[in-house]
Amino acid sequence: MQLTREQLIAEIGELQARMQEKVQALAALENGAVTEELLFQSEKLRGANREILVPTEPISWKDLNRAQAVAQIGCWRLNLRQNKLLWSEETHRIFEIAPGTPMDYETFLAIVHPEDREYVDRQWLAALEGEPYDIEHRIMVGDAVKWVRARAELEFDSQSQILGGFGTVQDITDRKRAETALRQSEERLRLAQRAAHVGVWDWQPQNQGVAWTPEMEILYGHLPGSTSTYQDWSRMVYPEDRPRIEAEREVAIAQHRPFNLEFRIVHPSGQTRWIQSRGGASYSEDGRVVRVSGIDMDITERKEIEEALRQSEERLRLALESANAGIWQWDLLTNNDFWSDELWKLYGLDPHSNKPSYDTWRQTVYAADLPEVEHKLQEAARQGTKFHGEWRTYIPDGVQRWIMSCGRPYLDANGQVTSFSAFLWI
Repeated sequence: MQLTREQLIAEIGELQARMQEKVQALAALENGAVTEELLFQSEKLRGANREILVPTEPISWKDLNRAQAVAQIGCWRLNLRQNKLLWSEETHRIFEIAPGTPMDYETFLAIVHPEDREYVDRQWLAALEGEPYDIEHRIMVGDAVKWVRARAELEFDSQSQILGGFGTVQDITDRKRAETALRQSEERLRLAQRAAHVGVWDWQPQNQGVAWTPEMEILYGHLPGSTSTYQDWSRMVYPEDRPRIEAEREVAIAQHRPFNLEFRIVHPSGQTRWIQSRGGASYSEDGRVVRVSGIDMDITERKEIEEALRQSEERLRLALESANAGIWQWDLLTNNDFWSDELWKLYGLDPHSNKPSYDTWRQTVYAADLPEVEHKLQEAARQGTKFHGEWRTYIPDGVQRWIMSCGRPYLDANGQVTSFSAFLWI
């Protein structure tokens, strides 16, 4: 009677099972006197039977070796009773040891990186006591270092006595290098964020959940993991600032453009801190907002400087008004002039109807006084010294005024005058 393919495969399975029982019985005799060579021969016989009895079998031993090479995963078997370690072709390639080289547990352990050797040995001994064996460690291949992942299952005889172990080893060097590069990149980013007082955040509007980097938590004075919702953040924002920044952000999101917000927060220390928040939204294919992410930066110091500058400018403005004085600046490189508001008033001119320039100033100077004033300017430029001058001017209502001035030129690295600044009063 001709057997079907399924019956033939079942018959082969039974034959293999009986063969394995005989091999295990032989291996148990005389405390493992049968050599591993006999085990490998039996494995080869099983492979040959597959190829002979089932010529249409899609996977062959040659295919298995090829698959191991593609996946960079080799296999191994350790006979504890004979202390013999057998490797597949791919395992030899990973360790870069020629096939046929006698191997045992001690030889393998000597290849393990010195810093990992005690750990690998401890894990193997724990596996012999029933613990799982799935570890990652380094090996030395000449002067180079490789990373491998090793996994194992123990094998027992019919009396439940341990025979050894069968396992796999995978070359994970590329993965470890990528992990190291990523970790170093993240560390550099973390240090940069901390140095710049910058934190990164992510907000998912659907569930109001937020994710903060450690630097973001430091920025807001929060304990790690204490901020988990949008409301946690919102409560820290100044009530006067919250409606404005939320409205600005929503408009930007609706228009699919980034936003740049500045607002105050109440720090847990009781201080008022200024925050600049830049970010944008990510959208689904149908235009829904999936997430909003960005960075926050502490700009308190900048805001304090801006406020100090504003107050200083205000004090200067009051002083100039009280003294009937003004400030003039002339950039020779661009030929741009700056006249303070007080200087326009001093000359009785409308800043909206006139352009500040050297020619505009010349037209205000009394013709008889102009040569002397310009001579003093030229001498100050040539010598790089301060200048003092007095001249008459006519304002539009016909009133003559005497103007007094003191100023100085500014030189570049080559000693060339680049600009003038002067203080003028009546």
